[in-house]
Amino acid sequence: MSDVNIVAYADDMYFIFEANTWEEVTTLAAKKTKEAIDWLKKSGMVINTCKTEAAYFALRELSNPQEVNIDGTQIELKKTLNVLGLTFDYKLHWGVHVEKILKEANSRTQAIRHLHEHLSIDECLAVAHGLFFSKFYYCSSVWLTDLLPKMLVLRLTTASNSVLRAAFGYRVKDISTAALHSKARILTPYQRSFKDKAMVFWRVVNSCEPENLFLELLNQGIHHERNKTFYLQQNNIGKIGRLSLENRLNNILSLLGDKWLDQSLTSVKKMLNETIKENIPAKCL
Repeated sequence: MSDVNIVAYADDMYFIFEANTWEEVTTLAAKKTKEAIDWLKKSGMVINTCKTEAAYFALRELSNPQEVNIDGTQIELKKTLNVLGLTFDYKLHWGVHVEKILKEANSRTQAIRHLHEHLSIDECLAVAHGLFFSKFYYCSSVWLTDLLPKMLVLRLTTASNSVLRAAFGYRVKDISTAALHSKARILTPYQRSFKDKAMVFWRVVNSCEPENLFLELLNQGIHHERNKTFYLQQNNIGKIGRLSLENRLNNILSLLGDKWLDQSLTSVKKMLNETIKENIPAKCL
């Protein structure tokens, strides 16, 4: 289909529409989604239109958003949409997603507190990795960015502190955020955001995908062989600012030199962890 980006994973399918007005995008969504459903039905699939969900994304909340009508069924527009474990909100501020993470984090921390007296510290940390941090940082490269409000980063740091104190058996004032995470050899949420930036960049450069982002970074990349450094130049005045992709990446690229780009995934993860621990403060905001 034209005029639509399609994202599909297993039996989940998402259509992304864009237009200059809400009337245009609503009409486009209704027409193209019906085409897709008709095609799927003719191909032998069973489609339940009533289970179709829709969400809008904009800089401001719509006071009276238009509903999408697909084959006589009204699809209500929502402010949030769950996609493969991520909760997208209409402003992409990730507040709803982080609130869900924090709610789950509290119950998992309680579980580790109960286990602490029966396990060694190493065993508790292993449980924390599997039970807590694997869920806590799920898809963090998408939502744990410079755009995330500082208050949410602080709450994430507090949650990370809580689970590590539970694993070690510390009280609140026994140890600082930096010392606690250093002892557990775990990055704080603030430090983790730097690692995510670098890993996204590493994957783009090493797999050359997505192609448009790879070409953009390639054109903007400046490699100084004498200094063994690599940084990105800004070539679009509309992107200049603290939160631009180039500035966000340059924050971490300046610490890494140039050799890390050619390393294996395992090696680069280890190198990033050590570099960030040594150079990026824990920064409990």
